[in-house]
Amino acid sequence: MKIDVEKIDEKIRMLEAIKQIASNPDMAALLEGVIVDRAPAPGRTPPKSTKSGKQQFVRGALKEAVLEAIRKQAKPFSAYELTDGMLADGVYQFTASNPPIAVNDVLRSLVRKKQEVRLYQKGKGGTPHTYAYVKPQISADGATGKGSGD
Repeated sequence: MKIDVEKIDEKIRMLEAIKQIASNPDMAALLEGVIVDRAPAPGRTPPKSTKSGKQQFVRGALKEAVLEAIRKQAKPFSAYELTDGMLADGVYQFTASNPPIAVNDVLRSLVRKKQEVRLYQKGKGGTPHTYAYVKPQISADGATGKGSGD
């Protein structure tokens, strides 16, 4: 194993510069004033573009986009069909290298949790599973429950 001593020296120099800035209260206050907080804003936000044009991952954004697309479905659909519709609508920019697989993973998770979708027909061989939208049940007290899938 070869160790790059020059890189280590450079990191040490950078850390020493940070130490010098942190030890001076005026410099530390100035630095705090220009640092951009990268913490996510509260609430859900859509994926944001970076300078390179790539999309940033936002936890839960794909699930919300899939649920939105499912609610528009009038007939049973496959993950491929749902993905094609999402791409055509342009409401979600995929960060996954294979969007249909990402959508299928979300659909499988929703089926397991019985959230607004059920397995309509299990696929065989090269035929994909098909899913169906299940409208949430509204109880007498107005609370929304999970769909039964029946």
